Amino acid sequence: MRQIPPLFRVVHTLTATALLVLGIATPRTVRAQTSTLIKNAVIIDGRGTAAQRGDVRVRGSRIVAVGALTPTRTDRVIDAGGLALAPGFIDTHSHHDRGLFDERTALAMVSQGITTIVVGQDGGGIGLGA
Repeated sequence: MRQIPPLFRVVHTLTATALLVLGIATPRTVRAQTSTLIKNAVIIDGRGTAAQRGDVRVRGSRIVAVGALTPTRTDRVIDAGGLALAPGFIDTHSHHDRGLFDERTALAMVSQGITTIVVGQDGGGIGLGA
């Protein structure tokens, strides 16, 4: 493990403290000021409206802006190249629960955009027995 020089730790602490005192940053934003900007996407928002071209900014786990956005210096920019950007899809009739113990990544589902599965509609499923 690499040792961090004591002087570096002092400078980092002083810088963070100065930002806090000056009101430029809060304890939460000292580390979390970066965001991800996804540009040139076909946005499908899940409300049933027509898809629209645009950009989406994500900070942490939240979408903070949608539209024609300009990158900031703290943005990590991803060019979607016209691909669809949509919320996770729900598979309302699935038997994928049987394969999750063997394939923990659920690649067959997540590669299609499925983030939620509903199981047991047929009266069976892994772990659903009484």
